[in-house]
Amino acid sequence: MTRAATAAAVALVTLTLTACGGDAVAQGSDRQPTVAQHTQSSTEAPVTVAPTAEEVDAVTRVDASGPGEHAFVLSDGREVLVVDGEPLPEEVVADVLAPVLAAEEELGERPDVNGVLEAAAREAVARINDGTGVQAVVAYHGADAAGAYYVALDVAEPTRSRGEALTAARTFIDGQADPSAWVLLDATED
Repeated sequence: MTRAATAAAVALVTLTLTACGGDAVAQGSDRQPTVAQHTQSSTEAPVTVAPTAEEVDAVTRVDASGPGEHAFVLSDGREVLVVDGEPLPEEVVADVLAPVLAAEEELGERPDVNGVLEAAAREAVARINDGTGVQAVVAYHGADAAGAYYVALDVAEPTRSRGEALTAARTFIDGQADPSAWVLLDATED
């Protein structure tokens, strides 16, 4: 490399360092170089940091140590506090009815969907009963060769009327020794 090329390279490096905020380093002073802060553009993916085990426990666990309190475990592992005598949290209802609603979406597409619906409704009842201390009746709709039908599981025979199925479920609940210990989970809306 010639002296002119070397001098040009050194000048280029010096100019580059100066332009980047490294003028103190290039000139030999004892000032610290500045570091450009990176700002995230809207097209870059956000940087995520995995939570610690303690943070996960704080988010997913609830204190259900009081009388009549239950830690209901959602399908994703999070817990939701359920208190006797209070309405079930929407998260709990949505979580237990999700499989029923998913099966209802497949009406007419699968020959075994009515069996899947019933199994999902029974699982919803079991999860509510076991996880909250509340007794549940699940109402859902299915379909057969004659069209849509509605069921209040284990309460009444299937009917072609949504209103009749819901009335049967409410009548059943109202007839219990403690109706406040029961909940109607309605998955009948089309």
